[in-house]
Amino acid sequence: MTRGIQVWTEEKIEDLHRQRRGQGEGPNYQPWRKVGDFYSDGVTNPIPSLRFEREIHLFSTAEQDLFMLLERASNVTQLREQFPLSRDLTREVAHSLKIAYPCYPRTNIPQVMTIDFLLDFGEVQDKFTEGWSSKPAEQGNWQRVLELEEIMRVSLERLGATHRLIISNLVPASVVKNLSWVRRSLPELGVRESDAQFWRDHQQLMLQHLRDRSFSGRLGAFCDDYDLRKGAPVGTGLRTIRMLVASRALRFDLHTQAPEMADMSCFQLVDAPAKAQGKGG
Repeated sequence: MTRGIQVWTEEKIEDLHRQRRGQGEGPNYQPWRKVGDFYSDGVTNPIPSLRFEREIHLFSTAEQDLFMLLERASNVTQLREQFPLSRDLTREVAHSLKIAYPCYPRTNIPQVMTIDFLLDFGEVQDKFTEGWSSKPAEQGNWQRVLELEEIMRVSLERLGATHRLIISNLVPASVVKNLSWVRRSLPELGVRESDAQFWRDHQQLMLQHLRDRSFSGRLGAFCDDYDLRKGAPVGTGLRTIRMLVASRALRFDLHTQAPEMADMSCFQLVDAPAKAQGKGG
């Protein structure tokens, strides 16, 4: 079924500006492109993020995989996906570089060029900004892709930001898979779980359990034993471990293949564990 903007006009662009697309901070940020606005051949699911307190709008598997890493990176203090740059700036840059400027399909309307992720790193005095583009390794026309990325690079440079181009095959698949495994343990964005206290209690019990003794063997077997010892429903221990990894109270090598089969020596308590997650809202 056809959806989204089919034919671009200046009026439609002005309407997006009136909606304050590409504006806002933190949970109030509104991406220029939203799922449902545009057609995409790749992944088009908004991803709820507890960390950034809003849905993240992504348009490809490459963007989704890179987002998994950025959400986990503790030095990323703000993330703005599908961030628009001024057309006056990008058109001037394209002209100076003698690169043909992109137009919307079937029109002569100059595109509003967007960077996949505009990121702030650090706090206050140490803060700096970078723009990250994510591209699949399989591209039909790399020459044109790189021309457009050069327009983006120079435009961001004039705004005081660094540009980075991330090719999808450089993003470790095992890390993305494990981060997705960890994320699925957390409550849904904006949903208050009726058993939130149950999970808070088990995170504290698990931390104490891990501190009190040393363990060997596989994580899956350890979690099964935890469930039996605590009289908890099957799967409680494993979800609790994943929650503790999400809150950074517990760490393991994210390159690990099949973490449920990993030896318990791969999992280490953090000296000053973060506050347990699972408040459900």
